[in-house]
Amino acid sequence: ITATLGSENNSTEEENEGFCTTEKESCDGDTDEEKQNYAKIKWTDDKDYLIREQLDKADDEIVPNPAVAVDMFNEILKDHPQSGRANYALARTYQFLIWKTNTTEEKSDFCEKTKTILRNVLSWSDVSEYLKTASGHLFLTIAEKDCFKSKSEGIEALQFIREYEPDSRFAIVLCHDLFLEERYDEALEQIEDVLSRNPVNFLLNILKSTIMKVRKDEKKDVKQANRMLRELDYEEAMEGLKKDERMQEGGLLTMDLNYLGVELSKRNRKDIKEIIYKDASRLHLIPSPMQRPLELMKDLKSQPVWELSELQSQNRWTNAQSLTGLGQTSDKLKNIAANLKAIKEEAQEIVKEIDDGDTWIEDKASLVGHGSSYTRGLYLYSKKKHETCSKSPTLCKILKKFPDSSNCKKCISKFVLLRPKTEVLPHVGPTNAKLRAILPITVPEGDIGITVAGRDVKLEEGKIVVIDDSFENNLWNEAEDDLLILSIDFHHPDLKDREKKNAAFTDHVKNKFVIY
Repeated sequence: ITATLGSENNSTEEENEGFCTTEKESCDGDTDEEKQNYAKIKWTDDKDYLIREQLDKADDEIVPNPAVAVDMFNEILKDHPQSGRANYALARTYQFLIWKTNTTEEKSDFCEKTKTILRNVLSWSDVSEYLKTASGHLFLTIAEKDCFKSKSEGIEALQFIREYEPDSRFAIVLCHDLFLEERYDEALEQIEDVLSRNPVNFLLNILKSTIMKVRKDEKKDVKQANRMLRELDYEEAMEGLKKDERMQEGGLLTMDLNYLGVELSKRNRKDIKEIIYKDASRLHLIPSPMQRPLELMKDLKSQPVWELSELQSQNRWTNAQSLTGLGQTSDKLKNIAANLKAIKEEAQEIVKEIDDGDTWIEDKASLVGHGSSYTRGLYLYSKKKHETCSKSPTLCKILKKFPDSSNCKKCISKFVLLRPKTEVLPHVGPTNAKLRAILPITVPEGDIGITVAGRDVKLEEGKIVVIDDSFENNLWNEAEDDLLILSIDFHHPDLKDREKKNAAFTDHVKNKFVIY
């Protein structure tokens, strides 16, 4: 927090209205220049400037000695209970303690104290907008990440932030979350507020029309909802944007649509999800209700499930592989399946490490409806994971000789393990420029399988299934033992050689889709 509070010291007179920088005689006799150069002036109002030395000393203890910092801030607050900076810094100190504690009871206590402090600061009328905005953002982090209890607290934080950032991304996220919680009247009020300044926000228009279709009171009006959607023209709205801007807008829109779909699946609201995706498809926001990638290459053959015999380009002149017939993807995949015994032996040893360290990534909430799902990478976006490959040399040696997978900048090869009674919710991958081969390694007896675009596909040990994961898919294991599979992405067979060298995903997209 010391770094945070000292990060901005070039504030203008207008930005610091009400602070010591504009009140030459009100703060301890310092000159205007001295106040202006105080590193933490944007966090410090007139009253806090008078006790800045005490505050600075407490700040210095936050990271190395948070418990000491708590005592110091509480001492300051005995004499200055309305100190905005002391209260905010105390909340940040409790956040450090939340991160460090090992007991559930202690964490719960710190969480409640932090939220109480922030609610107080956000309710005061004489706290600077700068400090209130920071408090709102901290409250959001606490409510949604560090101390998650329910969606309602995240909404409360977003409502605070909206007051000071009405045109920000947070205002749109607030619309999403109110909609998901079925607080429809509040959602409509917030949606109308955003649309009054940005009437062509297509997703918010879809949410507005969906509320009109699904609500169960006298305000339900399906005909008017459809009439409203027919007046929207996505292509026309995108005409004035540059290519990069269109891609950014389209990617964000698709990301939001897919987020809403996963959240609605968690709430067992498949009916609402289907309405949203059908309307989004009619408006040409997505290729179809079942296919919703961030990146869509329109000239590629598109189908949810592929046979090995279909893994060749439609045009002989597409790429070197299709021209020469050498290094066919189907042959590479057959070779992997032929080495199942060695791959299985290596994988079973790696599974023994699932509770040790952080080599396996557990998806605790993002895509899991119930149960536990783990992934461990072999090749991530063309980068070899040496720790895993050192323990799975047979498989990694084969993958290295499969450049359409190991050199693919948008591909992931990984082990996936589903504990008994686990469901991975319906979701989509980021692009149709790759396909995914799934090789079941250990398959228990019972109800297990994968659904792709509404089609159930049986999983059998050693039998490869190829899917296009830009179509909605989900995996489940309702059996009594673990399900272990090998997932291998590879270039779509219709990609030209130059297209295979296209730019990689952003780090944000890479991190998000590691578990997908």
